[in-house]
Amino acid sequence: MTHLHLVAVAAMIVLLSGVTLAQGPVDPGPEGVLPIGRWAQKRGQLSTRNQAVTFVEPCVGNGFLPSVVPVDSDGRFDVEGTFRFSTPVPEAPYFPVRYVGQLRGTHMALAVISLDPEHPFVRAYQLRKGRKASFRGCPD
Repeated sequence: MTHLHLVAVAAMIVLLSGVTLAQGPVDPGPEGVLPIGRWAQKRGQLSTRNQAVTFVEPCVGNGFLPSVVPVDSDGRFDVEGTFRFSTPVPEAPYFPVRYVGQLRGTHMALAVISLDPEHPFVRAYQLRKGRKASFRGCPD
């Protein structure tokens, strides 16, 4: 699958997932940026704190987003960041990804899209504000 196909698939995932988001007001945060908080589900968590935005999927990997994530009036965002797979190699490299998502009330649809042709993948998440990812051990 080419990079262009991955981006198209991820965009479609985020658009379609908007249909399942709770119909609450869009909260783009102060000054149109992703507000401080934590959005999670069992297998993924996006956290914003002062000067740091991180994404973690237990047993899969983690990544970083820019410290300020612009959000439009519809609650959408699309930023480049990094991601690293969990491996036994402590110096495993981070590679470029796009984080594409939409906020609606306490819900967030999120897609993580690889920009590295050596590591092509797209992962989609339905996250809720205030939750914490909880995974009890990694599968073999």
